[in-house]
Amino acid sequence: MSMCKWLRTAFVLMLAGRASCQFGLVSLQQAENGAQAAEAKVRAVARPQQLRIAYLHDPDRQAAVNRAGRNYWNVYLREILDQLGLRAEQVLPEVLQDAKRLARFATLLIGDAPDLPISARANLDRWLRDGGTLISFATEGVYDLCGNRHLGTVRQPGDEFTCAATFALQSHALTRAIHSPLQPEQRLLIFSPVQKVQPAQSVELARLYDQNGQDTGCAAVTARELSKGRAFYFAFSVPQTIWVLHQGRPVDRDYDGDGRLRSSDAIVIRPHSIEVAYADEILFLLQNLIGTQPHPFLHQLPPTPPSEQGEQRAGEIPDALFHWGGDDEGSADGIQLFASNWMKERGLPYHINAMPRKDGTFGLSVADAQKIRANGHEISLHYNFVDGFEGAAAFTRDDVLAQAAAFRRHFGTDFTCSVNHHTRWTGWAEPAKWMREAGGKADNTMVHAGSPPLNPVNLLGFSFGTSFPFWFYDDGRGGNQKLDFLEMPITAYECGYIGKKQADFATVRKVIDLASHYHLTMNMFHHPIYITDYPPCRAAIEEGLRYIRTQNIRALHMGNDELYRWWKARSETRVDSVTVEGKELSFEVESSHAAGVIVKVPLGRRTAKAVTINGVPSTLGFKNEQRFGQNWALMATPSGQNRLKVVVE
Repeated sequence: MSMCKWLRTAFVLMLAGRASCQFGLVSLQQAENGAQAAEAKVRAVARPQQLRIAYLHDPDRQAAVNRAGRNYWNVYLREILDQLGLRAEQVLPEVLQDAKRLARFATLLIGDAPDLPISARANLDRWLRDGGTLISFATEGVYDLCGNRHLGTVRQPGDEFTCAATFALQSHALTRAIHSPLQPEQRLLIFSPVQKVQPAQSVELARLYDQNGQDTGCAAVTARELSKGRAFYFAFSVPQTIWVLHQGRPVDRDYDGDGRLRSSDAIVIRPHSIEVAYADEILFLLQNLIGTQPHPFLHQLPPTPPSEQGEQRAGEIPDALFHWGGDDEGSADGIQLFASNWMKERGLPYHINAMPRKDGTFGLSVADAQKIRANGHEISLHYNFVDGFEGAAAFTRDDVLAQAAAFRRHFGTDFTCSVNHHTRWTGWAEPAKWMREAGGKADNTMVHAGSPPLNPVNLLGFSFGTSFPFWFYDDGRGGNQKLDFLEMPITAYECGYIGKKQADFATVRKVIDLASHYHLTMNMFHHPIYITDYPPCRAAIEEGLRYIRTQNIRALHMGNDELYRWWKARSETRVDSVTVEGKELSFEVESSHAAGVIVKVPLGRRTAKAVTINGVPSTLGFKNEQRFGQNWALMATPSGQNRLKVVVE
């Protein structure tokens, strides 16, 4: 059986073969659906009810932790919610002691909350019984509330960037089809202290294993139904775990021993498989838990724009997004224009990073750059911290500013998404701050696989835990501030061929299957030199396009700069005034993205019968689709301010 056939078969088996489970120890049955509570919410509410979501943040505690020079990991809940496409309200700990204020919210996420008062726990208990959804991340003081026995704490064996334990999702409706079929035996990773808990009045969603792979007899994730509400408990800090996966550890020395400071030194998942998107799988689980109420999410993918080539019409809902780019390595022999012309002939976007040589000049001529832009393609900066940088020497802020200035002098334009030659990196968030100061807006340097080899071609990898873009955050010395600078991790690097003579189409099909199943933004990294000089590289790209057509995959293609513009607009999109009344869910969406956005709503076993936008039946893309064990209504929404109404049956 081919890898792609096996992959598709595995997806089907995962959807069909999960054992049915009873959710909690009470009456709600979860055998067929991981989110019947969402169905019940839409069905049962007779009068209008606001559906709001909040997350707890303690600024005083953050300030104290930051003053000590440490990261306040709970801050990253903001980024997690942004990746999920949820618009949540930040609330102070005092809200837990005010029953009326707490009652305004349908769902609450809590991380670090030590010394939780008895009155707050009593309010949470009543709020849950009245229908609230609580999601806790290693929170002390809510063990009983979440139906668990607390047995102690497991500390990280080294610093805050070391793996403390692993966990495996259990067979349950809420975990359905989440874990990767590429590496089904690979457990997920925890980068935080762990609370050892055992279910007492809860159901185990994930089992906890120690560093040596031994079963601890404890749960990593639990679920409890309490009257009308639900309490979910993660035994570890999801914010710390995902933040560490995304940004890695500080590159303060040559961890992989390849002689240079590179983004590969930041990778924390070694020796585990690179083919598992560890952070994304936690996101998908969290999405299912939050989705036990019909909160509107912003899809990670935009609708098909009016200018999109091919048979897709504007406003359609794509299955996957592929963003194409590569580095010119300072070449002066015209390979950039050849590659651009070839990609244009196939209707593909392309993003070329032009590298300055040691003397500050560029191989790409201004004339060729103009022709490449005329093809509708993008040109940006390929920072060169290799030539003239001896050994593992780190680069500096001045180096970044100087090369950015050289790019502007030569090409007469600004740039958006850059890449560092040999994926060089230093420190933690410092390069992101320097590159933002230099005028850049995004980076594509976080490498898919560790070093050696120096150039790990024909590999699909999620060494930073995700396929999706994420915003950088500063360290504790900088107050853990969100930086206006985006990372687009490398994932599919020169996939589909080996050298100048050998094709490997199974790998490119694997990439496409995975992206379309999980609805990923997938980086298709191809250097101009390989497109120009390697026939198997061109054949692999053409095979990918053929495979997309024959599998009827709705694919959206763009360059890195365009992906930045989409993700920036998505992060700034407003979703509010969410109201449930009878079988109707209504909400407002305001977005500046030219093609609009896609909103997805979890509906349990029910489906959306109709969607109206500003009182008019929607003429854009709208469909019901099963994802991770429940039905979702997906609806394309135009740019601007709109009021949507979803009628459920």
